[in-house]
Amino acid sequence: SKRKATETEEEDEQAEKKYRKCEKAGCSAMYPVCFASASDRCAKNGYTSRWYHLSCGEHFCNECFDHYYRSHKDGYETFASWKKVWTSNGKSEPSLKAFMADQQLPFWVQCTKPDCRKWRQLTKEIQLTASLAATYRCGLKVNNIKSEAPDQCSQPEDLRVAEVSDSW
Repeated sequence: SKRKATETEEEDEQAEKKYRKCEKAGCSAMYPVCFASASDRCAKNGYTSRWYHLSCGEHFCNECFDHYYRSHKDGYETFASWKKVWTSNGKSEPSLKAFMADQQLPFWVQCTKPDCRKWRQLTKEIQLTASLAATYRCGLKVNNIKSEAPDQCSQPEDLRVAEVSDSW
């Protein structure tokens, strides 16, 4: 009964914990955001048992790690196929971090409106091209269809953008 009480206290503690900061020394991300969104259990910007750090603004959660790394999960075959190609062409180990950086990191594009110039993360459906980068405006959707929402340039820039200009 004492063990059950301790387990219940630990579960309550986990339920109260809404987020976990990155544990990498020097990382300023208090509320990391998972860039992968690969698993339906993705932590997004909430709690995960572990954050994997690529840079101060680039993290993926433990749930998305498992999605690709565990052989019984849906993403494993994608990772395994990539490893074969990487091993035949690359000079470094085909780690899951290398896979995430090579295949899953999203592209960012800067709004071309002179009074905006905010950086926005592209969704996976949008292919970044030179012409898109040269003409991008906030709120642009697939096939250059503009969002119906009010002025997208008035939306604040993602906090992760500030991490890029930090020399650390």
